[in-house]
Amino acid sequence: MGRGVFEAHHMGDILSRDPEDVFRTISTFGIVTFSLRGDNLREELSCLGAALGRVRPHPHSDADGATTIAPRPGTDLRAGQLGFSREHLPPHTDASAMEFPPDLLLNVCATPAARGGEALLVDMRAVLARALQLHPGMFERLLTPGSAIFGTPGHTRAGSVFELCDGRVHVRFRQDDGMFFNANVLAEATALLGLVDAMTVQLHLKRGQGYIVDNHWWLHGRTRFDGPREVIRILADVASERADGVPMGGFPWQGVSALRDQRQAGAAG
Repeated sequence: MGRGVFEAHHMGDILSRDPEDVFRTISTFGIVTFSLRGDNLREELSCLGAALGRVRPHPHSDADGATTIAPRPGTDLRAGQLGFSREHLPPHTDASAMEFPPDLLLNVCATPAARGGEALLVDMRAVLARALQLHPGMFERLLTPGSAIFGTPGHTRAGSVFELCDGRVHVRFRQDDGMFFNANVLAEATALLGLVDAMTVQLHLKRGQGYIVDNHWWLHGRTRFDGPREVIRILADVASERADGVPMGGFPWQGVSALRDQRQAGAAG
């Protein structure tokens, strides 16, 4: 299944593609996969990030904005640090505690693990479609502001798993101590966690293979691994002037307009 996702969204030598083609694909599917052929993967990924938008620095990134995701001695297993261990990293939204998480996440494999370390990806549009078949009220319940708390002690933000933004659905989600659900939505949260787990796909990436995901749409993570493993990450915000009118961020949903009007009418009443 993972190879199917990789092949279905593969853009090959992505550096040779028009950025607008990449934008259109991400706007439609939330993901592209690619293969880089050069010797300097970090430089190539940095160029790709700059072509797509503004590279966003991260506390763990270097001066070029890229972060090397690899085991670090003495890493603890708290929220935000697990990526620098060899442990299982559950699928999540990057920088979920920030007011505005980055738009795009770009990952390329520099050193595959000898065993394990598969990339984990979750299409949250597909999860929501399945959720509404099984739990019709879940979407609106998990849209409620304050139904989830993101962050760690001293830096928390009240929010929700789903949010309506300009006619599209944005997702904000974690599965560690960086997110807590309000007791009023525990039934919906438990059901959602089960669906996320059931609909997670794995990608075994070789050197130079990678993916770009809409961070407001797809979740990403990785399985536990042995030995060395290195992935290079770039976070970027889409430059609206480059998007040429292509809607970016989150996924379209057929019921968004009606639900937005209903919520606005309720607030006005």
